[in-house]
Amino acid sequence: MDTDIETVNVIPFEEAKKKAIQLFQLLDVSETTRKDYASRIGLFISHVGQEGFNRNSYLNFKRYLETRADYTVATKNKYLATAKVFLKELNRLGTLPADITQNIKLFNQNKGDASHAEKYTPTGVVLFIGFSGIKAGGDNQIRCF
Repeated sequence: MDTDIETVNVIPFEEAKKKAIQLFQLLDVSETTRKDYASRIGLFISHVGQEGFNRNSYLNFKRYLETRADYTVATKNKYLATAKVFLKELNRLGTLPADITQNIKLFNQNKGDASHAEKYTPTGVVLFIGFSGIKAGGDNQIRCF
């Protein structure tokens, strides 16, 4: 492991977040995606503010997210992807001399993790109908009351 990594000073949190949001305005993505990035980048900036910035900052952020039991895998991936887009754009603009996200993967996500929808079994549907106030009508129809 390379211990001769230069750590650079970072700017105050609010200023850094403002600059990140400005950077996201340059991306060729939808306005909704820009808003998502803007809402999530603060966690990465805060982490870098506490740990300092170096070529392992993205990897260290991933390891930090790994410890967050209050986030689902999908949420962790959203935070990690936001940081990745941010860092790649800084590299593209020449602000970062290297792509520090290279060879660092997102978290493994099972199909069940991505969607909270579960398979509906006949028993599950009956329980759902019982708890929701939906009553079965004649001719195999379901009526809501």
